Amino acid sequence: MSTIDDISLEKQLVYSNQSIPTLTELLEYMKSSNKSLMFDIREPPEDHPYRDSIINQTIEAIQQSQVRPEYVRTVNKSIQCSHVKVQCIVI
Repeated sequence: MSTIDDISLEKQLVYSNQSIPTLTELLEYMKSSNKSLMFDIREPPEDHPYRDSIINQTIEAIQQSQVRPEYVRTVNKSIQCSHVKVQCIVI
């Protein structure tokens, strides 16, 4: 795995000016550009306030975005695929 010390100063500057989009922003981009999304939900630590709701919040954001379900896939085993309009790929 690389660290910041392994990257040139020029690239460090470029990367430092970039931001990570929210899930909602990413879903909006997907809709406007006809792109697909494959993601993995990792549960937060036990003391995190969203520990028990992260999966439901993610599913709710996807459903509210009105992105077509076939454009969203997850590799997460803990999502109940039969109850959600998200394609699950179990690895």
